[in-house]
Amino acid sequence: MSKPATESVLLYRAADPIEAALLEAMLVESGVPAWTVGGQAAIGFGELGADAQCVDIRVPTANHAEALELLDKHYAKTTNSELDAKPWTCGKCGETVGPTFSSCWNCETPQQA
Repeated sequence: MSKPATESVLLYRAADPIEAALLEAMLVESGVPAWTVGGQAAIGFGELGADAQCVDIRVPTANHAEALELLDKHYAKTTNSELDAKPWTCGKCGETVGPTFSSCWNCETPQQA
């Protein structure tokens, strides 16, 4: 999104351009104007420090509280689902399978809901 002619604040510093783009899209789809600043140095990352990939996400000052709430909800949902994930047992071969797998690593049987 192009930068509007309004006073803005830094909402979040994303680790890389991909995270920034995803968060910007989430905010805009939720009705909060947002835009990214920086990240162009990620192309020539080689000798640069890790912070060269960081991308700032800015929002109008008037939307800051709403944007923070959306960001908090987004990361709470992500974190909670990862924490709640538990290993599961394959119904076909009986192997214990890690929570990030949707199919058994041993026999490729899909996880039953």
